[in-house]
Amino acid sequence: MTMRDLDQLSLMLTLQDIGFQSGQIEQYMRLMNAENSGPQRLIMLDAKRREMLEQLHLKEKQLDRLDFLRYEITGPAPKKGRKS
Repeated sequence: MTMRDLDQLSLMLTLQDIGFQSGQIEQYMRLMNAENSGPQRLIMLDAKRREMLEQLHLKEKQLDRLDFLRYEITGPAPKKGRKS
């Protein structure tokens, strides 16, 4: 296995780790071998970033709702650093 092979494998694992599907990974790797493909690869990465941010915002809203339900049960948390 050459260093180039290892670099490509590492890139493929990174793409998989950030949520690319196998077809997207194949497309990205094909673009890596094409000239002047930077703009197309950036479009793919930007689209994935937007998707991830949308998921993150959804999870933040869900967490806020969960915290509200917990607050309804427990009331406000005691303030730290204050003596009664």
